[in-house]
Amino acid sequence: MMFKSVEKNLKHYDVIWEDREFRYDVDSKQLKLRNGEFIVDKLHGIENTKGNREHKDLHV
Repeated sequence: MMFKSVEKNLKHYDVIWEDREFRYDVDSKQLKLRNGEFIVDKLHGIENTKGNREHKDLHV
């Protein structure tokens, strides 16, 4: 049995993807860091070659 606070937090993050998937249509709420996470690097000027080729973006 999980603690209620942990279970509540897990429900909040069930829509978060992990690992190797890149998405360009992410809600700003999903970009907030979770406890224990930190930014390692930022890649500027990333181009989505399978979608809108002229739209440059940022990967964090």
